[in-house]
Amino acid sequence: MNTDPTINSICIMNISKLNYNGGGPMRKAKMSKAQVDKKAKTKKGYKPEVSLHPDYPRNDYINWNQFFMGVARLASLRSKDPSTQVGCCIVKNSKIIGVGYNGMVNGVDNYEFPWGNKGKFTETKYAYVVHAELNAILNTANPELLKGATLYCTLPPCNECAKAIIQAGIKSVIYTGGWREEDYHDVARRMFDAVGIDLAEYKEYKNDIRVLR
Repeated sequence: MNTDPTINSICIMNISKLNYNGGGPMRKAKMSKAQVDKKAKTKKGYKPEVSLHPDYPRNDYINWNQFFMGVARLASLRSKDPSTQVGCCIVKNSKIIGVGYNGMVNGVDNYEFPWGNKGKFTETKYAYVVHAELNAILNTANPELLKGATLYCTLPPCNECAKAIIQAGIKSVIYTGGWREEDYHDVARRMFDAVGIDLAEYKEYKNDIRVLR
């Protein structure tokens, strides 16, 4: 039974639908199909604009990086952590193989252990919470698929998660939120550099998926 007294309303939104062409409504077709075809033949590399003609596919769709980071952002909404919600998505060959978020270990009541981040170690969340990256790795049905995979995370990994990422055989890490300067993040970067894992900050796009609550 759900003991959470609050109910959240969640909305997933692609802001391109609100901010297309400078915030105005999407433009209606202004060219016939014959005109578009003629322009395509005379201009090398020309791609018809969105809504120029219904026979052409739209080209303002999100790319794979946006999609997978969007999944990680959505997963973060599952976290019960009151101060930091983190989501993670692991991908191989453009297919999702694992998703996770930061939370307590399986089988315990969410009210049994502390969620605070100050005080004695055993009285803070740090002693009990499993990070999003590790949960995503553990949630992968076939661990063999992790070899050569890419991990998307809404925060940069700490040193403990970096160890798990390396041991799992993941080869690329894409994160948001900017790199942090704490020692455990510096250690994570050193380990990634030592074993040749590609580490990159996510490039924000104008039409990124945003998760609003």
